[in-house]
Amino acid sequence: MADERLEEADWRCHTIIRVAKDTNVPGLGELKAGDLGKVVGISQYKSKRVAFTVPSATALFLNLSQRHYEEAREIAQDFSVAPTLQSLDDEDAFAYLENIMASVVFAYTALESFANEEIPSDYIYTVEKGNRCKEVYNKVQMERFLTLEVKLVKILPAVCGVRSPKGIKAWQDYLELESLRHSIIHMKEADRDSRLESSKSVWGRLIKSPVPYSLPVAKRIIDHFYKPRRLKPHWYQNFPF
Repeated sequence: MADERLEEADWRCHTIIRVAKDTNVPGLGELKAGDLGKVVGISQYKSKRVAFTVPSATALFLNLSQRHYEEAREIAQDFSVAPTLQSLDDEDAFAYLENIMASVVFAYTALESFANEEIPSDYIYTVEKGNRCKEVYNKVQMERFLTLEVKLVKILPAVCGVRSPKGIKAWQDYLELESLRHSIIHMKEADRDSRLESSKSVWGRLIKSPVPYSLPVAKRIIDHFYKPRRLKPHWYQNFPF
């Protein structure tokens, strides 16, 4: 690990450090000034201990979303654009649906991970309820009880010193991403409507708009908070897509 250059470090690493002076790091050994180091986790696998570089959860979810996004897009290229009814091959249709569903869910999960990680451990969020009453949330309570929208609109703008993302173009796309994600995760009878023309059918929504509302939307929301920042996480600075 000490021999790697910054540009060669996997972009999904949670933290990359450059050693300021010669030092001895437990588990890594001797590091020279200028060497790079990573945060390493140790876990138990059966009878062995396994060491691994700690990843950014947000980066992993974004990578998963991108992988399924590209697979769905490749399959969608074979869909006919003819005006007449075409019967899609089961294997292709199901593979497309599986991949785009996964891309949507992972993109939204990346935003959940991002929002939770950005909230400082000592941050307190207060909601005035009127009649001299208020609700006070610590970080654990915010992570557990508050919606992602509240975190993105109310909490992170205050934490990051930026304006709310409401009103920017990416916000409407985010709402569509969220709606589609909820329809996938909490699928109801209307979502399973077999009529693909139905605006309520999740199947129709997924096929009507090939490769909709996934990784690009999540990235634009994260950009809103990170672009003005001078110091940015390793995974964001080296984002490859």
